This record gives sequence, structure tokens and C-alpha cells, in this order.
Amino acid sequence: AAQLGCELWLHKFLPFSKKPDGENVKLTDGRLVVQIADPRRLVVRVDFGQCSFMFAVLHAPCLQKSQGDGRLPIDRVQQWWTDTTDLLLALEPTTFFWGCVDANAGLGSHETPFFGIHGADRTGPQTECFEAFLQQVELFVPSTFQHLHQGPTATWSHSSGAKYRIDYVLANRAAFQITQKSYTFQDYDGSFTHDD
Repeated sequence: AAQLGCELWLHKFLPFSKKPDGENVKLTDGRLVVQIADPRRLVVRVDFGQCSFMFAVLHAPCLQKSQGDGRLPIDRVQQWWTDTTDLLLALEPTTFFWGCVDANAGLGSHETPFFGIHGADRTGPQTECFEAFLQQVELFVPSTFQHLHQGPTATWSHSSGAKYRIDYVLANRAAFQITQKSYTFQDYDGSFTHDD
């Protein structure tokens, strides 16, 4: 059944760190607050005593054929990325940020500090919108750097058999600095059931 929105699955009780006294730290030790929730965006903040996390799930609109209202489809995609940029920049920053995004866009038209050209896929107008967003919000894409990403880069399969990289994990500077590797799960591809 259609979910009509984004989902974020976090393990509440799995320890992810330890306090100086050796006690485990879990997500339930923090205060979780939904910051943004609409059908294509979900942003959750978790505050702890010494640091804070932000998790974002974003599903960008897909560039489609022209529709009847006279607006070009790329204008809608661009407006969505502009609105998403404004929404994220308006939030109070956190120590760490991780985002899961179905960008419906290739990445890597050129190399920047925020994204590289490793595994670059075909690019187009949606790429320009996505790359502008990454640079404005200052988010890094570990899978686009050869020293971090291991193995295949494709994240989505078309029914024709073509494979593309259109889904990404994003990180702010602090999260990127502690990133050790990137890889894609090859044992799951829900493209034929339209699971993104």
C-alpha cells in the first residue's frame, strides 16, 4: 500500500557510543523531535547532553513530461530543491547530520569539496538542482569519493536493465570527517515494486 510519505527507521535500543564511565548511549537517551514532515521530506532531530543529531529523508520529485498548467517540469523540481534548502537552513544546526535522499538525479558533473566524480552517472537538469542544494546546505556525499566508496555505485535498476545512481547518503562536515567507507547493498532492489 502507498505510504504517502517518507519513513525513517532508527534502532532505538542499539548502542552507538559509550559515555566516559562506560555506559552505553542509545537513541532513547536523547530527545527525538520531528522538525519537518510532509510527503517528500522527513527531518528528525535528536538532542543529547553533549551533542545533537539530525536525520533527513528526502524524496525529490522526478522530472516528467510537461503537464497541463504551462509550467515546465524542471521548474517544479528546482522549486522543490529551493524550498528544501530554505527549510534545512532555517533549522538550528546539529553536531551531526545524515540524510537519505532519493534525488532522482545523477551526480558528479564536476568535482567539488562536497561531491566527487567517482561513479559519476549521466547528468541533466535535475543534477544541477541537486548539486546546487548540496553546496548551499554544505552537505557531503561520501559515495562520490573514490577513497571512501567500495564496489558498485548503482542504486536503482530500470526495467530495461539499465542501472543508475540516484539515491545517496548525505553528511554534514562533522559526519563526513568520521566516515570510513561507503557501499551499496546489492541484495535488495525494489525498483520493480517501486519501493524507493
